[in-house]
Amino acid sequence: MNEHRKYYHDGKEIPSCTEIVKLLDKPELVSWANHMGFKRINATKYLDEKAAYGTHCHKLFETYFSNGMMYADTSDNILSKEEYKAIIFKFRFIELFFEKEGIEVINNELAMEGSTYGGTLDMLAYNRASDSLMIFDLKTSKSIYLSHWLQLMGYVQLLEEVYNLPVTNIGVILLSKPLLSPDMVTIRKTKDCQAELEIFNHLKDIYYLMNTKEEINSTEN
Repeated sequence: MNEHRKYYHDGKEIPSCTEIVKLLDKPELVSWANHMGFKRINATKYLDEKAAYGTHCHKLFETYFSNGMMYADTSDNILSKEEYKAIIFKFRFIELFFEKEGIEVINNELAMEGSTYGGTLDMLAYNRASDSLMIFDLKTSKSIYLSHWLQLMGYVQLLEEVYNLPVTNIGVILLSKPLLSPDMVTIRKTKDCQAELEIFNHLKDIYYLMNTKEEINSTEN
């Protein structure tokens, strides 16, 4: 996961899939921030720490599924030894789940640039049983949200545009779930997520409308 990566098409910067999805209004964050304030917790600091934790877990995820457990470490001390061990066990559980389901990891952190937006997939996989491609996204949140499926469908559309490869299934891996939990990996068929794709494309259109307006205003000023 690299939210700060820049993407380009014909020499012009284009938004990332994550930027587009972030246009979703999340009013629940306001009450959450107020709640954190009442508990005398610095919300900004808390979010920064959670972001660092999420970034580190993604690095471990990429390393583990690219090079194996022996190459995954926690040298930047963001994770305690106990947290690190628990995460590695969860990765092993996911690995065994993949083996059982006939899922083979093809690529991690695959960056792509389309004509209107770019993105970096956490994991591209191949399902031998169904002879089809799958995309997985790793999340450290407590639950799966609509935005997760919107982002994944954005990746599906992007992969089909760039490589002309159809994807039949998408999945969210929730690292927050307990070891052996059946909710750690949730898979959906892309044909059942057309509403999410439509929402994503509407958000993309809104992003360009907003930025076009900003460009016009800056030119007039």
